[in-house]
Amino acid sequence: MTTLAQGEPGTPIRFVSVLAPGQRALLSTPNQAGAVEISRTGDSLTVRRSHALSN
Repeated sequence: MTTLAQGEPGTPIRFVSVLAPGQRALLSTPNQAGAVEISRTGDSLTVRRSHALSN
């Protein structure tokens, strides 16, 4: 489970997912230029800024 918010006044958003090793999840919103990527390698999780996907 990950909870994200933009600064102190930001509205928190909770994201729940189970990632198998090698999987990743990309979180983005329509009003933000970038995205947040959460990936799993073995027993380690990495959280980083990423480019949002486009349709």
